Amino acid sequence: MAQTSYTIANGSGAVVRARLNEVAAAAQSANSGGTAPTETVAGMLWFDTSVSPAVLRQRNAANTGWLAVRDVGALQAANNLSELGNAATARTNLGATATGAAVFTAASAAAARTTLGVPNLTEAQATNPASAVFGLVSGERLAAASVLSGYWSTPQQTIEVAASRTIAHPLGVAPLFVKPFLVCTTADLGFSVGQEVPVNENLNAAANASYGQSITYDASNIYLRFGGASPVYQILNNTTGLAEGITIARWRLILRVFA
Repeated sequence: MAQTSYTIANGSGAVVRARLNEVAAAAQSANSGGTAPTETVAGMLWFDTSVSPAVLRQRNAANTGWLAVRDVGALQAANNLSELGNAATARTNLGATATGAAVFTAASAAAARTTLGVPNLTEAQATNPASAVFGLVSGERLAAASVLSGYWSTPQQTIEVAASRTIAHPLGVAPLFVKPFLVCTTADLGFSVGQEVPVNENLNAAANASYGQSITYDASNIYLRFGGASPVYQILNNTTGLAEGITIARWRLILRVFA
């Protein structure tokens, strides 16, 4: 037990030193004692030994009463969270409910989800935008629910008047659609190197000019035929907005394939 007045009166060196030691002992023991300190200030600590286990208390902000900070018994090794052999006590100290405790002790993630009431969604639930059912979606369900199941891009293709190409693709199914893009490899028509220009999937010019390309596909290949009119593509000049033929050597074609 160590409580004392924190007021130190003038006195001789030995007397003052003795009082300082008393004050230090009180502070060191958090004003330990079976009764509350008589001199109090807001925030002051009191280690209340009148109960078992003892309780650490703190003076409230208004300095009108004491608040229990922590049951000291719960801080002992037999009860704290580091005592892995006493998991039940640890859960109790955490304030876990019966459901929370069941989640902690679940034999598997699936069992924990069941305890929490989190179901695995069916494909119908996962794909229904009006469904209010909350749950988990497996990769299999995501694949089944996805409109697109694959994507691939061809290497850059050299553009040649009227040339045809057969390009194998790895998707394993016939694509849903293929989108062609011109890629600038040398500055041309106001475009910088690396800029891409989407073009129509078939004819790429007005009137009867044979510009553009034809694209067909199956589960194994993309079949490409370039237009028979030079320079194969007309696009809008990126500076003037006027339609002009490209310089073939300054461009390549890529096809983005979606399945």
